[in-house]
Amino acid sequence: MRLSELEQSGGLIPSEPVEREVTWKKPDGEEVTMTALVRQLPFDAFEQYGSEEMGNMEKSYRFLGDAIVVEDDDGNQSPLGYDNARRLNMNLLVALLGAAQEVNHLTGGKS
Repeated sequence: MRLSELEQSGGLIPSEPVEREVTWKKPDGEEVTMTALVRQLPFDAFEQYGSEEMGNMEKSYRFLGDAIVVEDDDGNQSPLGYDNARRLNMNLLVALLGAAQEVNHLTGGKS
């Protein structure tokens, strides 16, 4: 097995996020569709989410904070982060969680 083969076959985690369309409802009932940028996380990242010391919501916030990528006005990308994940509208949080789980092969969806 060669490193180039691993890279070409998708055997290594890509550094670039993938796009996923998410739809959610704002509190006024308006439906919003946006394109989310989602990173596939390395296997060892999931150790922290398995900690028994964290509650399920905290695990979700940390997972989203790491997996969801946001862009600033200049197009620079960075992770959403834990604090911003905690501030998400619950409907958007659920939609983003589904996209992040799909990209990270935690559901039966496309990758």
